[in-house]
Amino acid sequence: AARSGALFPINPIVAPYLKLFPAANAGDASAAQGIGIFTYEKNQPTRENFYQGRFDYTFSDTDSVFARYTYDGADQSVTAGFPDYGTDSVSRNQFFTTEYKRIFSPAILNTARFSHSRLRFEQLPAFLSAPDLSFIAGQDLMGVISINGFTSIGGTTTNPSTNNSFYWTFSDDLSYVKGRHLLKVGALAEHLRTNKLTA
Repeated sequence: AARSGALFPINPIVAPYLKLFPAANAGDASAAQGIGIFTYEKNQPTRENFYQGRFDYTFSDTDSVFARYTYDGADQSVTAGFPDYGTDSVSRNQFFTTEYKRIFSPAILNTARFSHSRLRFEQLPAFLSAPDLSFIAGQDLMGVISINGFTSIGGTTTNPSTNNSFYWTFSDDLSYVKGRHLLKVGALAEHLRTNKLTA
């Protein structure tokens, strides 16, 4: 390795990591400092699917119900620094809602609702495993090498990671109308559970 015309030996422990950096293909940013430029083109595809369905049914003049289901899923591949390193982001979101209405009398209406949501988001490494270069024994993937002023190599600092949430709600409302007056009472219960894993 040369710096200001002086040669320095390369530590054999560091040498395998230096080989991961691609050779410059677009000239030198600074010939005096020996800094080269590497350029490339790479697609970062994104695919998303969205579905929604709804069901309505009236049992009688006093009873009715509806249910709705929504699905939104997406996949995205993003490059992290160099072409051989990237992240696959995956999201799978599902939402279910149902409502039941009961008319007890022209003055009294009861509405019960239930909803459940499943939110999944994951970031997965999209590069070859390298157990020999792993920073942690027993792991297949190496960490991130970041040098000030240079492009990092080795994926991202949040890879792999997951953030999955499960959320449900239940509510019940009772409405009473008398003349010009409206009285409404109800209750709401919510529950949220989140599973997180970060690198």
